[in-house]
Amino acid sequence: MVRILIDLARSPRLTLSRGDALRLLSELASTRATRDLEEAIRIVRSFDEYLRYSRRRFEEYINVPKDPGDALRGMVVVHRLRLFTEGDRGMVEIVFDRRVRVDDLVSALKRIGFDEVHVEEQGF
Repeated sequence: MVRILIDLARSPRLTLSRGDALRLLSELASTRATRDLEEAIRIVRSFDEYLRYSRRRFEEYINVPKDPGDALRGMVVVHRLRLFTEGDRGMVEIVFDRRVRVDDLVSALKRIGFDEVHVEEQGF
């Protein structure tokens, strides 16, 4: 089971293991190729290096580089990433752009093997 949380800024976010996050981002990139998706895949592939970098700079989130043209057209998919470890497992929290349709995320998650997807809205 995976949970998509719609935060107060209306941005969908979800937390997955490093491998599942890479599969989800690759699945999304197969339908729309944008610079932010390519950069997010690169960051997750180099998980250990970026985790050390973010800890060294005392930054919780990594802002994913975006193409300004994609941002103006509303084509940006990934807003930022948070890399962390739970025990010995690498975990990735993906914060999507608020213009990404939740239905697209749910269908991509189902295509990579998640049968149960819950969508929740964050309250005050």
